[in-house]
Amino acid sequence: MTERIRALLDEAAEEIRPLAADPAPGIVRRAVARRRRVIAATAVVATVAALAAGTVLRVVGGTGPAPREVAASPSPLPSPLPRVLEPEVVDGEVRFNGLILPLAPGWKYREVETAVDYCVIEPKTVVLAMNGLGPGGDCNAHAQLQLSDDWQRYYRVHMFQAGRRFSLGLNEIVLPGGQPLWLDDNEVHNIVRGMQSSFTAGSLAAPWAAARLSYEMSPAEAAAVLQSIRGVPAPVTRLVVPDGVSDVYLNLDGETVHSTDPAVLKQVIERLRGLERMVQPAELPCAGAKVISPRLPDWLLAAKDMAQLDLVIMNPSPSPATTKISVLHQVTVGIGTAAECSFATSSDGGRVWLPAGFAAELHELIGGKP
Repeated sequence: MTERIRALLDEAAEEIRPLAADPAPGIVRRAVARRRRVIAATAVVATVAALAAGTVLRVVGGTGPAPREVAASPSPLPSPLPRVLEPEVVDGEVRFNGLILPLAPGWKYREVETAVDYCVIEPKTVVLAMNGLGPGGDCNAHAQLQLSDDWQRYYRVHMFQAGRRFSLGLNEIVLPGGQPLWLDDNEVHNIVRGMQSSFTAGSLAAPWAAARLSYEMSPAEAAAVLQSIRGVPAPVTRLVVPDGVSDVYLNLDGETVHSTDPAVLKQVIERLRGLERMVQPAELPCAGAKVISPRLPDWLLAAKDMAQLDLVIMNPSPSPATTKISVLHQVTVGIGTAAECSFATSSDGGRVWLPAGFAAELHELIGGKP
């Protein structure tokens, strides 16, 4: 009986043949088709669920079929950039918190632990001087490039007074790799005039590296040295903004507004964290960006006249006998004001595109007149 059953099974198996000589392509096609059906069905279910929950579908411009942006749970908050004040010299390059300064032929590197007279430093030296250099005269105006950690010298909030009008101006250059350089209007002027002189000097903030770059050299040397500076490719993230903000300041068009209202602070932080359209490395500088100087053709102003937003965590004095307070931590956000190519950059990391009128919206929210 067992042999009869086996014979019948063998006979049935001989009649089974694949429909194609190689069935693998058909299997793959069927798997792809099934995956597409699953994706399509999932999308329909998600859309119906979103509509049922009252989610708003926002059309985001463009021609032809308009893409739809579905509100979703916010992605995890980005972390501040890691910063360690330990420079490295690797393959003839000074590396400092993601900033890379190649040593040109004939240049050397030196670290200075304490304040030292400028004239003591040899010509053609990249100096790491965290405590700064003394003035020391011109010493025959020798070439020098200095790194220090006082990048917020022109951006510290204690310089501001609510309602005060002053001309600061925040302009941004984006280095290869994505690192920003910030210059006030005075420094842009120094570069323009200095590159037309026999000797030039200037100072630029590198907020992501927590450093300030100061240079003194001939225009020809400056053109070569400055344009060689670049950054380690920076992470593409949303704006990094801190928790525990106690004060917010915004300087727009020369006027500073200030608020400590918890409801206002909450709205400002939420608006900043809600900006999720991150700037990609190849998107800056935008077309039409202006060259600062013909001698620096690679240095383009990716943003000009940005509003300066300062998010401050104040550190109250532990002594009840005094009301003196100090800044525990400050994050500065450059807020673009241009009609086109408008973006924001946080000093703690992250760069995002802005909707039209964002700076004016914040200004009114914090207490400025519309």
